[in-house]
Amino acid sequence: MNGLRAERSELRSDINVTPLIDVCLVLLIVFMVVTPLLVEHREVLLPKAEDPQPRPDDPKPFPIWIVFASPPGILAGPDARRMDPQEFFAAMQVLHESRPTARIALHADRRLDYGQVKAVLRAIHDAGFSDIGLLAEKKTKD
Repeated sequence: MNGLRAERSELRSDINVTPLIDVCLVLLIVFMVVTPLLVEHREVLLPKAEDPQPRPDDPKPFPIWIVFASPPGILAGPDARRMDPQEFFAAMQVLHESRPTARIALHADRRLDYGQVKAVLRAIHDAGFSDIGLLAEKKTKD
């Protein structure tokens, strides 16, 4: 009888890592599913032109994307932060105050209405910018 008690009273110092591994795997799967949803999608179908001008190398322009959606999405800056029209106009004014000679590169989806693109162009122009470039793709001969 003493032999059985001695076996039961022994302390085990090893750690059971199975629950930890299970939790880590579940978190990994959750992050793999959620991360693509958090990243703003910037897929823009640029209009096609016969002979678009090459993009100038210097200085680096301030990028703006108008994404085809309902309502159209306005993404601005290197981090492509989504903005509503009022917030976009305020951001353009702040940008003009800090960098009045900045060049603007506008990536407008070709599926958008002309009025939607014109509203964004007007906001950029009203903020004080005059060097605005509309990006286009070269037409391919099919």
